[in-house]
Amino acid sequence: MSPDGPKPAARIFTHSRVQSQLRILWIELSHYAARAS
Repeated sequence: MSPDGPKPAARIFTHSRVQSQLRILWIELSHYAARAS
């Protein structure tokens, strides 16, 4: 059992969470820009 066992999984989980948050933010920005123009 490696000492850094849970770390890679946590990193992947955090990364996917950040990606989904960025995607939501990007979609909302796109909608806002479409309405403003």
